[in-house]
Amino acid sequence: MSIIAGFTGSEGVILCADRQETVGGYSKRAIRKVGMRQGPNRLFRWAIGAATNSGEHAEMLMSDIDDAIIGSRDYDPPRLIRSINDRLMELHSH
Repeated sequence: MSIIAGFTGSEGVILCADRQETVGGYSKRAIRKVGMRQGPNRLFRWAIGAATNSGEHAEMLMSDIDDAIIGSRDYDPPRLIRSINDRLMELHSH
């Protein structure tokens, strides 16, 4: 089970998550489940949180989402959402 939470306030957002991953049903290790990224020209920031039974797939998904966002040169939310959706559909189809 994973816990990822977010809280908004007048000055921004607070994100938090547990750091434990169970590998093979018995081994446990500490990992990073939430990460903050910064866009081109420091115009915007985003965070991605992931929890799954396959850490490799979560890493691949987060990397693809990062690529879709970084490919945008300006802060245009509808275009960012389309880019993210396109990447998700492409990844899911494979």
